Amino acid sequence: FGKFILSSHQSRTFFVIYFILVHILIFLSLYKMVHVGSSVRDMSQVCFDKFREHMAGVHGEKNFHFEHGHAHAHAPPGGVPAAAPPPHR
Repeated sequence: FGKFILSSHQSRTFFVIYFILVHILIFLSLYKMVHVGSSVRDMSQVCFDKFREHMAGVHGEKNFHFEHGHAHAHAPPGGVPAAAPPPHR
């Protein structure tokens, strides 16, 4: 394969151009993966922060946590949960 590439000026030129294009493609792919991954992480944090602000402002929950069975956490001492509030419109 090396003899074929080095045998003529055209094959060397083709190989160099191919080599450069493949490396540019790899670098652009890696750059895009890094950029998209960081923006997805940043956006998920922004969404969670806005949701936490909503829970604090509208529902009065300052320390909101995602928990299983969260709906029963505000049940009165008798054990019977209060009626659900009307939905926000």
